[in-house]
Amino acid sequence: MPLQDRDFTNPTSIIKDNITHRLNGSVSKADFMILVSGGAPGIGLPRALQYLFAVCFNYGGEQFFRSLETQSFNKIFYSTLDRLQGAYNIIKRVKENRRLALELLHHCIDAIPVELDDCLDPNAPKDTIANLERDAHIILSRHKDTPKYIINMPFFFLYTYNYTLGIVPPPLERTFQVDHTMYWQEWELFVAHYEAFRNNLLIRRGFQQLPLEKLYRGAYGKKETLETVVALTNLSVRTSNEQFPNSTNLTDKSDGTKIDWKAGDVIVVNGASAEFGDSFLVRNLSDGTEVLISTQDKWDYGAASIKENTWLKEFNKNISSLTKSALSIDRVITIVFTTQRLDRNLKDAPNLPDDCLLVTKKFETYFGPVFSSRATFAIAAAINPNFSDLKRLQTIYGVGDVTSAQIAQNRPYRNEEDLRTKIPWLKSRSIDLSGLTYFPFGE
Repeated sequence: MPLQDRDFTNPTSIIKDNITHRLNGSVSKADFMILVSGGAPGIGLPRALQYLFAVCFNYGGEQFFRSLETQSFNKIFYSTLDRLQGAYNIIKRVKENRRLALELLHHCIDAIPVELDDCLDPNAPKDTIANLERDAHIILSRHKDTPKYIINMPFFFLYTYNYTLGIVPPPLERTFQVDHTMYWQEWELFVAHYEAFRNNLLIRRGFQQLPLEKLYRGAYGKKETLETVVALTNLSVRTSNEQFPNSTNLTDKSDGTKIDWKAGDVIVVNGASAEFGDSFLVRNLSDGTEVLISTQDKWDYGAASIKENTWLKEFNKNISSLTKSALSIDRVITIVFTTQRLDRNLKDAPNLPDDCLLVTKKFETYFGPVFSSRATFAIAAAINPNFSDLKRLQTIYGVGDVTSAQIAQNRPYRNEEDLRTKIPWLKSRSIDLSGLTYFPFGE
């Protein structure tokens, strides 16, 4: 039975009892088999959550949540990964069913609705969506008010799928590890590595070219720009020592080797403080001409909204930089990624110039539910008192050093009422906490 259709009344009670027993030190009473199907405990991918609970609580019970900033989340991640591999032998399964694995990844990352009798691999007719869910390979959630479902895969499985299929090399894995706090440098790498990952996955599935609106889902832009068709080539990501286009002889920051940026098979993360894009790559259009795609990654750690002059400034800056360099480039397309929301005065889609696209705050549309819901990435979308570091908490108007430390000390929180109850100073003040999120303990 799909996860969305299950009765969670009893499991919710079991979750509460398990956590209570574990916090009270009753190890023997807390097995964390907390999600059930038809009365049988721990069936299916929900066991990933069971293992994660077990590993986390074995790192100190209630003290785990009171010392989040000192925890080694990568150690917890790999410990949980090892337990899942031992239970499911994921690597063997993926090696034996590569096409099915690629289709599951694609449907999961792009949130493509499926029906229970769908078969994603015609060579494996028994592997219907219903059977895969029954046999613990996927989780299904209802797609809006339709009879269709969305495939969900824990990041542990996605990580192992990528490792086994070799879609992108290890730098992607390091970029998405949970110890990374998302500041602007990591934001640049996140955007670049995700683009390479999805690009390479599309190639593995047989795509040779796509319009930009399919590559940059959810982007704002003029119709002519969005419909521009580009060829797909397998991509890697490299970081440059030099600032392009001030220098066109680029070397890799990690080992000093030459970067052939003209080859069209590399996303170059530009040198620090470059006036041109934060990253760029060369693609070929359907008519064979070259286009330089420049990405501007705007990171805002506070709550400022993006205004029209922001993308115009980035667009003009790119054009100006190339003009000064005297490079011979057929066409330049600027793509602005930003964690900022659109200014409230912009009621409709923003009016962008030709060859300029904007991806803003609609993270689930572009990055898909798996990546946009990761804890470190959720911090970019909203302040989460269960995970945010002290500096992030202090961006809440009225919260300073003392209160932010108290918030960190008294984790976790289920909702605003729980937060105000545990932090009496907040209860006695009219501080606006309406924009906070409480994942994974509440909404």
